[in-house]
Amino acid sequence: MWHAYLVCDGSTLRIKDVEHEEVRKKRRHLQLRRNCSKATSMDLPYLITLILAISVTLVICVQYLELRSSCEVRLRNISRLEKEIETLARSNDTLQDHIAATSLNINTIYSMALSDLGMRNPGRDQIIYYMSTSPEYVKQNSDIPRH
Repeated sequence: MWHAYLVCDGSTLRIKDVEHEEVRKKRRHLQLRRNCSKATSMDLPYLITLILAISVTLVICVQYLELRSSCEVRLRNISRLEKEIETLARSNDTLQDHIAATSLNINTIYSMALSDLGMRNPGRDQIIYYMSTSPEYVKQNSDIPRH
């Protein structure tokens, strides 16, 4: 249903057709339905893009969780190794204190070798003298000759 109205526009009168209120509401409702159906419909490229984005996000999340787990395992391992180092350092200090407390001198070693271990001094026939070119150390390249 249409109505015509005269509208004053400056110094001229214009005839303006105005739709009935009910017809406007129907058209607006139809337009809203069309817009809603367009907004909710998913075409193939949109669907593929959405699936790809979700897949990439999922892969990144899984990799992040694996990396986080590996870091936690390494931190626990580092903590365990630090405790082990601390225990070994205490043990080392205890042994060094024990060695310092007993501090064996040459005479004690000599008497222990003779009495406890059954060692004896070498005889004259067991001692071999030789000339060395280097006073630092001796390197044996062959067997020592017997006399």
